[in-house]
Amino acid sequence: MSFDKYDLSESILKAIKKLGWSKPTEIQEKSIGPGLEKKDILGLAPTGSGKTGAFVIPLLEQLLSNPRPFYGLIISPTRELALQIADVVAALGTGIGVHVVRLVGGVDIVHQALQLGKNPHIIVATPGRVHVVRLVGGVDIVHQALQLGKNPHIIVATPGRLIDHLENTRGFNLKKIKYFVLDEADRILADDFQLALEKIIEMLPKRHQTLLFSATLSKDIDELQKLALSSPVQVSVKSTSSGKDDPSIDGISLSSVAKLTQKMLFCPAAMKDMYFYELLQRMSGRSMIIFCSTRSRVEKLHFMFNQLGLSSVQLHGKMAQAKRIDALNNFKTDDTKRILIATDVAARGLDVPNLDVVINYDVANDPKTHIHRIGRTARAGKSGLAITIVTQYDIEDILTIEKQIGKKMEPEKVTKDQALKHKGIISSAQEYATQMVKMQEKRKSTKGKKGKRKGK
Repeated sequence: MSFDKYDLSESILKAIKKLGWSKPTEIQEKSIGPGLEKKDILGLAPTGSGKTGAFVIPLLEQLLSNPRPFYGLIISPTRELALQIADVVAALGTGIGVHVVRLVGGVDIVHQALQLGKNPHIIVATPGRVHVVRLVGGVDIVHQALQLGKNPHIIVATPGRLIDHLENTRGFNLKKIKYFVLDEADRILADDFQLALEKIIEMLPKRHQTLLFSATLSKDIDELQKLALSSPVQVSVKSTSSGKDDPSIDGISLSSVAKLTQKMLFCPAAMKDMYFYELLQRMSGRSMIIFCSTRSRVEKLHFMFNQLGLSSVQLHGKMAQAKRIDALNNFKTDDTKRILIATDVAARGLDVPNLDVVINYDVANDPKTHIHRIGRTARAGKSGLAITIVTQYDIEDILTIEKQIGKKMEPEKVTKDQALKHKGIISSAQEYATQMVKMQEKRKSTKGKKGKRKGK
C-alpha cells in the first residue's frame, strides 16, 4: 500500500516522500479516502498512530482545487501539539505555498493578529489563554481593526485562544470554514473546553466537513460527535493480532507500548548520578528525552551536562512559550543537541521523529504519566527503547506501573565498580550545577525586587 493509490497531486506526493513516509499508517489508509470524498469522519486512534497526516493530506488536496481564505480550521488540545500540526501542514504544503498561522497561548496576541492579516491558508491554534482582558488590554483598537479583514486560509488553534480572537479581533469569524478538524477531542474535553467547543461549532457554517479524532469513544465524545458530525464514516485502528479494538490508557496504545523495549536500571539513591552517567556513556550518539519530576531537577541536570561536555536542551513549564518553541526546534533540527531534558510538559503530544531512547531519570508519579513519557518513542509502529532509573525509594511506584502496563521491565545492568569510576567527575559536575542553580535563583530574586520597586 502506498500514497499513490489516492491520486494525490505531485507536489503533495513529493512532500510526503521528503518527510520519509513510505506508506500510509493504518489510520491514514482508512481516513484519507473518505476525507478526499468530503465525508465527515469519526476516527478512533491512539496518540502516535499518524492521525495528523490522515486529516492534513485531504485538507491540502481540497485547498489546492479550491484555494480560498478560511478554508480549514484545526482544533488541538495543547500548544505543543498545535505547533507540531502546523509544522506538518507547512511541510506537506511546501510545494503549494501554504501560509500557516498558529494561534497559541504564550505568544503576543498582537503579533498573532498581524499574522492573521497576511491571509494565511491554515491556522493552527491551542485552547490558549482564558484571561482575555490581560492579553488584549492596552492594545490600540485601531491597530486590531487593521488586522481584521485579511482572511487566513487555514487555522490551527486551541479552543481558548480561538475564542480570544473570535471575541476580540473584529471581522474575524468562521463563516467560510469548509474543513473542520477536532484532534484528540477526548483530551480537549478532559481539559473542560466543552463549552468553548460548542460555541465554536455554533459559529461554523451549516455546510462544512468535520473530522473528529479521539483515542476513546466515551459518553462525552458520543455527545460531541452527535453535535458536530453528519452521517460520519467511522474508522478505527484495530489490533492486527486479535481484530479487537486496540486497548489504550489515556490515549496511548498498549500494543504500541508492548513493542517498546522497556528496561529498569536499579541503583542506590546516593549513587544515582554515577549510574546514570555510565548509562549515558552507553547511549552515546543516540537521540533521547530524559524526564525529570521537577523543573529544578531539569535545570540541575542541564548544568551538570554542560560541565560534563554533553550538549543538551531543557524544557519545562516555567519557560516562556517562545523559548520552549526554540528548545524543541533545536532538539529536532540540531544534530549537536541530541538530548532533551524535560519535565512532563514534554510527555503529552510531542512527536519527535526518530527518537531513539526515553530515559526516566525520575520514576513517573503514576502509570498514565509513565505511558505518555515512553510513548514519545516507538511512534507509528516503530521500535523504541525506554529505560527507567529506580532507587530503593521507587520500588512501590515501579511495581504499580508494571502491573498497569502488564509487562515486567528487563534489567539494565550497571555494576557498582562501573559507576564508581565516575565519582570524581560527577562530584565536580554536581557542585558546579548546585552553584549555577543558586546563581540563577539569586538573579531571579534580584530581578523580582527591582520590578517591585518600579511598581511603587
